[in-house]
Amino acid sequence: MPEITEPTPLLFILTMLGSVLFFSGIAIDILLLARRKELAATWQTRIAYIRARPWTWQDASIIIFAICLAFSIATITLPHISDNITDDLSENSVIVVLIKTLVFHGPALLAIMLLLKIRGFSWKQAFGANEQRIKHDTLIGLTFYIGAIPIVVAIALLSAIILTLLHIPLEQQDIASMFTSAATPLWLKAYLIFLAVIIAPVVEELCFRGILLPLFIKHNRPIVAIILVSLLFAFIHLHIPVIAPLAAIAAAFSLAYIHTGSLLTPIIMHAIFNSISITALIALQHIAG
Repeated sequence: MPEITEPTPLLFILTMLGSVLFFSGIAIDILLLARRKELAATWQTRIAYIRARPWTWQDASIIIFAICLAFSIATITLPHISDNITDDLSENSVIVVLIKTLVFHGPALLAIMLLLKIRGFSWKQAFGANEQRIKHDTLIGLTFYIGAIPIVVAIALLSAIILTLLHIPLEQQDIASMFTSAATPLWLKAYLIFLAVIIAPVVEELCFRGILLPLFIKHNRPIVAIILVSLLFAFIHLHIPVIAPLAAIAAAFSLAYIHTGSLLTPIIMHAIFNSISITALIALQHIAG
């Protein structure tokens, strides 16, 4: 990628927007700290609401089995499924990308929908969905996301320093490299955007915050449950440089879910996080030429 030799208007705009979000996040964090006693007073009630979700480890096992089965089938039918994605976008490599991006989300969503039908759970019982609180939960999601920015940035920088000292390369994820490649077809880029902004936030939040978090809370202290689920979420992305910042933002997703009791809140946060990441990726690519 070419080096940026001089400031551009787009770079200035990105810097200003980033600064506004960063310092707004600090302001939100200070406000939350000022209200910590008030928030702590309702913490156990909110935890009890999440703990009461009807999901069981058997349900989680069925979902995991569906994902593993799909991955096994994909591995058998496409022996090169585990190969790294490259800029050589042959017909076969495009198929590999599609399989890789769907092998988790497709089976997981189908299994969850099937379990909802078999178990007779409503979306409110299973995930705290409340149509009358959509605007409220969306606003809380936006607020929690902005509040998480300074913490995530700090952890990302610290992680980058440690990885550099350990001589671990700070490389882009394969999907990000494909997205920025000039050889990538426009339709595939559109698909990756749809996947990142819509499919991934919904399915991943259903699995991690919607099902796993309540299960872990039933058998662990809430903070331990949040840490374990956040680390699991980060590690499934299979990319060392992003593990620490992803775990940090995942913890924010969990806290937001506990605060509102509605899975819509972390879904909104996840969608915003991915949208901003993609927008920044596109903008930096444009700046670099």
